[in-house]
Formats: sequence, C-alpha cells, structure tokens
Amino acid sequence: MANGQTDILKRLTDELKLQAWLARAEWNNPSLKHDTARDEVDMLLQARDELRVQLHLGHREANDEWKRLEERWGVVKQLSVVADDLGEALDEAIADIREGYQKFRDS
Repeated sequence: MANGQTDILKRLTDELKLQAWLARAEWNNPSLKHDTARDEVDMLLQARDELRVQLHLGHREANDEWKRLEERWGVVKQLSVVADDLGEALDEAIADIREGYQKFRDS
C-alpha cells in the first residue's frame, strides 16, 4: 500500500475512533434529552457511518492498486527473463558478426 494511502487510512481510522468516542460520550450524557444534543449525536453517528464507508472504500482502493502493481510486477519478471534471453542472443549475434568482419579483413 502506498504511504499516502496508509496515512489516509490511519487518519480515517483515528477520526472514526474519535467520532465513536464522542458519540458514546454524548449518548451517556443526560443532556441528550434536549433536541440540540440529539441532533448533534445524530450528526456524529452519520459522520461515523460515512467515515466507515470511506475507510472500507479506502481499503478496496488500496487492494485494487496492490493488484494492479502485482500484475505489473509479473510483467517485469517476465520481461527480465526475456531480456536475459535477448541479451544472450544479442551477444551471440555480435560475436558472429565480429568474427565475420574479421574473416573479411583477413581475406
């Protein structure tokens, strides 16, 4: 997971924990009998739910990015094998041409 995504997920997790703590504190507070306090708790619960969804989506996005990068890594591994084979073929072709030029010079 990219460092920036890790930071975002950590911030979202911290914010979610804070919102949950605040919601519990408000819930246990007798002032909830007042409409204003109830509205505040409702807003906190909504924010908490939204953060939970964002956190879940962040994990999904991170997983999607990881899968994409793993696919690219597979391509790089395959290309490195091909590059090794091509390097050997190139070395052989260069050696063959060098020998051919040498024969021309010697003739």
